[in-house]
Order: sequence, then structure tokens, then C-alpha cells
Amino acid sequence: MHKVLLIKIYLLAGLLAGCGSNDTANKILPETHLTPKKISDIEPRLQQFDSLTIMLYEDPFGSDAERYTRFYKIKSAIDSSNLYIIKAQLQSVFVKSDTLRNCRSEGKMYLFDKGKIKQTLYFAASPQACRHVYLIHEGAYYYMALTPAFAQAMPVWKKEAEIPD
Repeated sequence: MHKVLLIKIYLLAGLLAGCGSNDTANKILPETHLTPKKISDIEPRLQQFDSLTIMLYEDPFGSDAERYTRFYKIKSAIDSSNLYIIKAQLQSVFVKSDTLRNCRSEGKMYLFDKGKIKQTLYFAASPQACRHVYLIHEGAYYYMALTPAFAQAMPVWKKEAEIPD
């Protein structure tokens, strides 16, 4: 009888000790640990585009906040090097925000797949600006720091851009 009682006590002690362990494998992780870290994780279709159009504002830091987006130049790209730069940018870690940052965009990009628009990206790349690329997805803003390749490509894109007909 004592042996049976002793076995029950050991089993109960083992169960209690197991429930109080620090083993994280059995714990439910908070939602923040389950949040995706890259834009392509929340929107995989963003890696599927075959061309893009870059709209660069002519005077993004002018004094007239209402006017600066109306005058722009355009650069279209289908070459793999420019597409790669954007796809790599979309692999960057993001910061999600419910509010728009108090920054002026220098332009935006339209990503296309087979002639249909997939997404619009907004960017600011000048040293005096907030330096990021962002997109709007399901009502939230997703900001990514510029990759070095994106930052280096911006001056080239600005030179190649033309005033639309």
C-alpha cells in the first residue's frame, strides 16, 4: 500500500515539476514572435512582377506641400538588374505603423505583372529626407530602410527619368 502511495506521490510531483519547467518548446509564444519580418512574407505576390514604372517628383522638398507631387519625371524598367534591386528591397525587414510618417516622398513606383499593376511603393532616398521605402497594405504602412543597392540606383534613375509626353 505504501508503495502505491509513494508511486502516486512521485507521479504527481513529476507532473507538477514538468508544468513549472522553463521549457519554451511547450509554451505558446506571444503574437509578436509570429509576426512576419519581411514584406514578401505578408504579401508573397510582391516578388512576382516583370516591370516597373518609377515616378520621381521634380521638387519633392519645395515649399508647396500640395504642389510637389504634380510635376514629375518617369522611368520605366524591364531589365533584370532594376527588377532585382526592387525585389531585394522587398526582402528587407519592415516596421509596421498605423500612421503615416511625417516625411515627404520623393516619388513612387508602380510594380506590374503581365501589364497589370500589383503594388505601389513610395520612397524617400535623399540624405535630407527620411530614407525609406514603404507600401500600404490592409490599411497599415510598412516601412523598410533603403538597401545600399536602392540608394545607389536612385541617382541613376533620376538621370534617366524623362518628362512624360
